[in-house]
Amino acid sequence: LAVNCADPGSPVNGSKQGNIYTLNNKVQFKCNSGYKLSGSAEITCRASGKWSESKPSCSDIDECTQNAGCEQSCVNTIGSYRCTC
Repeated sequence: LAVNCADPGSPVNGSKQGNIYTLNNKVQFKCNSGYKLSGSAEITCRASGKWSESKPSCSDIDECTQNAGCEQSCVNTIGSYRCTC
């Protein structure tokens, strides 16, 4: 009997690579620029018909805490940042 896992979907502000959802097949996830992955970057379809991990999420990176290169003030925005005076 073939084992199928449900389409895990893509994380918001990210993408999924892989579209074969059968036993032992893997799906990879990555986030758009300005976002970091929270959770597993790769999941595997198990014999139970469930994925090995939950779909990860992509959260905004606060570029201002990473020395964004602003001379005055840095303002974090969703997926990016801006420098202010």
